Amino acid sequence: MFSPKTYYVLAAAAPESGKLGILGDASVGVDIVGIGQFSVAETYFGQGGTAGDRTIQIHGVNFDRAITVVLRGEDGRLLPAREYYRTSAERLFATFDLKNTEPGEYDLLVSNELSRQSATILNGFEVVASKNRPELSMATTSPPAFRRVFHAPLVHFPIVFGFSNDGLNDVPAPIVQIQSNEPMHPALQDALAVL
Repeated sequence: MFSPKTYYVLAAAAPESGKLGILGDASVGVDIVGIGQFSVAETYFGQGGTAGDRTIQIHGVNFDRAITVVLRGEDGRLLPAREYYRTSAERLFATFDLKNTEPGEYDLLVSNELSRQSATILNGFEVVASKNRPELSMATTSPPAFRRVFHAPLVHFPIVFGFSNDGLNDVPAPIVQIQSNEPMHPALQDALAVL
């Protein structure tokens, strides 16, 4: 399949693939993939609760739109992803509905029907029993006081919103609505343009 020659390999640690010790030890594996073939970089994708959906992030190489992801339970039952979001050929998000899923260890089956290639990550995902839907936590950072300047140069009023989900299931993305009795612009340059 590959001819004898020199191949250069870039090795990078995938996020969430494991914890590096203080000394920074890690193991590196190399998969040489051909046209139409793919490779999965991770071996574990965390946990999901039976209270709802769980989206996992998969890193790898050559993820095209024909890639499918399925969870396979210890009893052989298959749970296909209900939704996909591919941000690049190296990153794929797969969403699973875990509401009626039995708790336990699941294999992750990644396949491409077009190239007839598949990869199995044994015990790559765990479903745990949970009754409560996770709640979104929000933190806002802003100056304690602000005096509006009615002349140039205008000043910038930074507001930072932080969101977190400490649960095992997905939560809907928040919608933030900001209201003011004074004119507002999302960028300082836009505010300067109306003067």
